[in-house]
Amino acid sequence: MAVEATAPPVCRPGHADAGFDITWRRTVLAIVSNWICLIVGGGSLFGYNALRPVLIADGAYEELCEPGNSGCPEQRLALNLCEVASFVCVNVTILPLGMLMDRLGPRLACFFNTLLYAVGFSLLILATRLKASSFYMWGLVVVACSANFSFLTAVATAKMFRDESKTYFISAGTALAYEVAPIMMYILQVVVPSYMTLETGFIIIATLTCLCAATVGLFHLSHEEACRVDAYHERKRLAASPNDRWIEKRALSGENPDRAWAHMTHPRYVLMVLFMCIVNSKNQFYVATFADQIDYAAAGHVPSSSPGIVAEGWDARVSVNRWFDIGTFVAPVVTLPFIISFLGYHSDRFDLVFGYLWGMTITHAVLNTFGKRSLEAQFVAMVIFFALRPLKWSACCDYLHHQPYRLGEYGRLYGVLSLVCAAGAMCLYPLSWMAYNWFDGSFYTPNLILTALEVIVVGFPVYLHATEHSSISSLSSTWSSMTSFWSSSLSPWGKKSRHCAVKSLFDKEVKVPLLGFRNETKELKRVVAA
Repeated sequence: MAVEATAPPVCRPGHADAGFDITWRRTVLAIVSNWICLIVGGGSLFGYNALRPVLIADGAYEELCEPGNSGCPEQRLALNLCEVASFVCVNVTILPLGMLMDRLGPRLACFFNTLLYAVGFSLLILATRLKASSFYMWGLVVVACSANFSFLTAVATAKMFRDESKTYFISAGTALAYEVAPIMMYILQVVVPSYMTLETGFIIIATLTCLCAATVGLFHLSHEEACRVDAYHERKRLAASPNDRWIEKRALSGENPDRAWAHMTHPRYVLMVLFMCIVNSKNQFYVATFADQIDYAAAGHVPSSSPGIVAEGWDARVSVNRWFDIGTFVAPVVTLPFIISFLGYHSDRFDLVFGYLWGMTITHAVLNTFGKRSLEAQFVAMVIFFALRPLKWSACCDYLHHQPYRLGEYGRLYGVLSLVCAAGAMCLYPLSWMAYNWFDGSFYTPNLILTALEVIVVGFPVYLHATEHSSISSLSSTWSSMTSFWSSSLSPWGKKSRHCAVKSLFDKEVKVPLLGFRNETKELKRVVAA
């Protein structure tokens, strides 16, 4: 009797699974190069506050000012418009760029991104050389879109790991690179014009960024390899959990192998998007209004009551604001080991991951809202926020890397998530306007509205727990009952692996190696015929 495997859907008809053949050296080179590219190239987007004074000193939009009046409001407004245009284009283009990555594969997407970087930095170099102010906006917009594209390709390198449960390393590391990218513009602020011109600085950054982006393209996954990697991980998942509902719902017959749009209508994805949208909106509102909220808290604060917060010779609010600026750069590095440990410990329990994340979110929101007149409460809320921000995106990226989601669907899934989060961030202005015009500078009511919304999103981790965790024990018992491993006389510590035939969901059979007494599947190497 022939033993036939149930193969997962392939990316196109006739594409067979050839196993996992990605070496660790290639994986490391792709990951490190992508992180360097994101840090160096992404500085102009994420560190624009540091780049703005450099552009003013270089004469960007100086024609809008009277002679000798550099830094006039008109010039600053034009530079602010460049920043707004960059962020708007980033949010609008993330979905098309994600669709492009899914269509072409990460490798060709990286080469396309290299071209985008080259065009963007060329416009910035021409702007500084020719003093053509209109080039600044176009250059910053193109580089900003490229930097966001680098984030997508960086997170996609997680699938190059043989063990799918280790993707949290890449999710946390990419979130760290995202957070520390602004430091490049602060370095540029120091060296320009003391040691080099802005044009030279842009040439150095452009060269390093393009070299790293091209290197990523050389070592990243091609479209065909992405299909094989997805097939490999789905085979492992099917072998380890033959009754997994999510594998069952995949189009194993090959009639509809691409399930990205179907996922977007499922509660598992919809609730995650709502969770991230509301939490991210609250975080963005917190960052945008932090200084004003601290000023309001300091108005009713007695400095002598909080010696741990007020530095000697400093005003209370200046001290807290200074800690916020320092923590913005230091916190991602400090929290990285804890985030990796946390996600690794709960690698298959996203109900717990997002449950803890929700608990941190609510704690931060309560302290920020109801401790409006307490600098101590605001300081604790700030510390929680420093741990919350990188953990939030690390958990989200890792969530989209696990089954039932595929690498070939990641660009669209993350693109839609990013668009919804950007739409949610549009509430910042009306909430700020409400605080200034209706409540005399108090942010209590806007914070209370956002806190109420954050209470509601607890439904996402509850849903994950109800639909997935509750089936873990039953799956384990079903798996044990389907095998005769314990009834055999074989030693559970034997070095020789044993195979048992497991009925698939479509009444076909696969060869599953059982290693050790834990009934774990190490690897489904190949399909065999009896």
